[in-house]
Amino acid sequence: MDGVAGGDQVLVRTYSERRLDRTLMAYGDDAVRLAREGYVPVTSTYIQGEWSWVMVVLAAVLIVFLVGIPILLVMIATRPPGTLVVTYSRRG
Repeated sequence: MDGVAGGDQVLVRTYSERRLDRTLMAYGDDAVRLAREGYVPVTSTYIQGEWSWVMVVLAAVLIVFLVGIPILLVMIATRPPGTLVVTYSRRG
């Protein structure tokens, strides 16, 4: 596997905050701390947050009772937090 040779120690961290800038700040702080311990980031993946289909259907059904309209507006205006997954490696 590229970037992770035999004998390397691998560490996987996830970062998830309400805002992307806070997620990146948490990652940056952690990366600095882990770099002092000899770990370097090897891969990173960001998974965008999405509303579950259950929430969308529930909001649509509640439109009949006029409660779903504000729920849908909030769902349109906001997005659930995404997740940043970073794999670190330390040479052994």
